[in-house]
Amino acid sequence: MVRSHGLDATAARSVERAARYLVKNTRLLHYDQALADGLPSRPA
Repeated sequence: MVRSHGLDATAARSVERAARYLVKNTRLLHYDQALADGLPSRPA
């Protein structure tokens, strides 16, 4: 993604940091289940 979008060093670091977080925490992220459970809920 960094190469194909021609990101500068600062932007590339941000993308790489986000990607590492997602890969590291994949087993904890169950977005499909959260949506099925009605999350995120809107504040009252």
